[in-house]
Amino acid sequence: MSLPNSADLALLKIQTAAGPPIVLTLLCGIRNVSINRSVTIGERQVRDCAAPFAPPQRRIRNNGTTWSISGSGEDNVDLYEIYDEAYGVKRQYSVELYKDNQTDELGDLMGTYSGTAMFSTHNNTFDQTSDDAGTIDITLEGEGLLVWTPAA
Repeated sequence: MSLPNSADLALLKIQTAAGPPIVLTLLCGIRNVSINRSVTIGERQVRDCAAPFAPPQRRIRNNGTTWSISGSGEDNVDLYEIYDEAYGVKRQYSVELYKDNQTDELGDLMGTYSGTAMFSTHNNTFDQTSDDAGTIDITLEGEGLLVWTPAA
């Protein structure tokens, strides 16, 4: 049997000092991380010269790629200053992927995604009727490459 080698934990970090070396700070409370990549498609309709009255067929091409990272979890008031400074600004971000090592420790680093992104969305929810604490949802819009570096 073959099983996928999947991460059990993702930690999202933000650049908080330019360095060198740059300083990355854990966005504590963000427990759900999504990495979204897509291709921007250009399309046109092309007719078959041998059957000019047949409906044209779609042709597509890759016009470029985009990526974004979204995260959600418990709101953390201790990070508000970091969020406010980063909002609408391009910074370095990383998502570290870990495998559970069956201890209370962090686990085994599998690798890291890293890239430059703009902190574009910051939503908080405070629901007095919920058993959950305040929650946060953030979105980072990537610029350039999102680079995967496997752990050594």
